[in-house]
Amino acid sequence: MPAGEPPSTQVALERAMVSRAGTEFLVNMTVETRLDVRLGYMDECILVEGEARRRLAP
Repeated sequence: MPAGEPPSTQVALERAMVSRAGTEFLVNMTVETRLDVRLGYMDECILVEGEARRRLAP
């Protein structure tokens, strides 16, 4: 029986953005889905990695 909602790429991106204060966008970004299957359950996660950036003031 499912333990919860499946992971969301949009939520993973939002969490990556707020994990570093002042981030406005990410560069050199990768998005990876991982699936861990063990006896009796399956765990899926989305990993987002990138360089946090913000726009330069005009």
